[in-house]
Amino acid sequence: MDKKEIEFDRIGSELRLFADEEIVEAARRALKPSHDREQDGGRRLAALLRSGLGAEETALPGEGICITGSSAAALALLQRALERSGGRAVTAGLHEGIAWQQAGEGKQTADLDEYEKVRIVASGATEQKGLAVWPVLLQADSAWSYGAQPSVGAAGTKSAADTASDGLRRDGRGNYARIGSLASGAPELTAAWVSGPPELLRRVQEERQATGAISGWELRVLEELLLQGGLQQRRAAAAEACEAALQELEEALAASMPEGLRWRRDSRCAAVELLLPEGLAARALQRAARQRGLRIGVAVAAIAGSGNGRRREAARLAAGAASGAELAQALRGLAAALREFTARS
Repeated sequence: MDKKEIEFDRIGSELRLFADEEIVEAARRALKPSHDREQDGGRRLAALLRSGLGAEETALPGEGICITGSSAAALALLQRALERSGGRAVTAGLHEGIAWQQAGEGKQTADLDEYEKVRIVASGATEQKGLAVWPVLLQADSAWSYGAQPSVGAAGTKSAADTASDGLRRDGRGNYARIGSLASGAPELTAAWVSGPPELLRRVQEERQATGAISGWELRVLEELLLQGGLQQRRAAAAEACEAALQELEEALAASMPEGLRWRRDSRCAAVELLLPEGLAARALQRAARQRGLRIGVAVAAIAGSGNGRRREAARLAAGAASGAELAQALRGLAAALREFTARS
């Protein structure tokens, strides 16, 4: 009998909004031809998200919302829309407010790497080289943040919005945009959205039409899932399980990882990111972990500067993939792989 793999590249079943069986059934319904669904191009899903999640997480009254398949796609769409009109998007993400935990000494370090310093400096400016700057708040994924969503202006956007000198000043917030997401629990089955003032959303919608980036089959599956109802109850259960799983994962990391290794939560993925030692490629660690029966993720978007101009990579461990003795044993195996790489360098 083959040894069971620990799937750190996918969140645990208790953290998923929908069970695999529900997703399979929703996929079957989504495969049925529907002229109305094709014509809507994401509008029905947008309405379901706004009614199910509420205005604070999606779009406030008077704002617009534009649906995409992922947060990365939403950000790329927003950036292209602004570039066409002489603007620029500056992300003011969650990481600025999240300290690194450090193994061995049980302490937090709030020092920022060079990439984050540049990002914070840029998000505090209103003009750079003649381009209008639009701060973009990357919100925590709504699947695991029930009752704990940041408001507009949090996580580094307030100063930029307060000093904006051009564009709309709806409710005193100035130029801004938000990117949110809702993960079903199945890989690649996520809806993301851009929201903000009507002027901005008009540009985003025009860019989406120009590129043909309308809703795909995955978004139709998510639409079928949301039609089942009960989203708030599902979110409450998933958020509670997520917090418990993340705490257990961090405690296990503190007990097993090599001294000095740092990590932090990624609230948009219900996971923990490990900042790898310099010279260690995340893909190499991924292959070594696979040989030990561990499937880990690679945090490509979280690649950060080390403070001396060189770049380091991060690995991602999804919450809820294992628990108790199984989790402890899995992390001891990962720590052994890390020590082997460190010894060779």
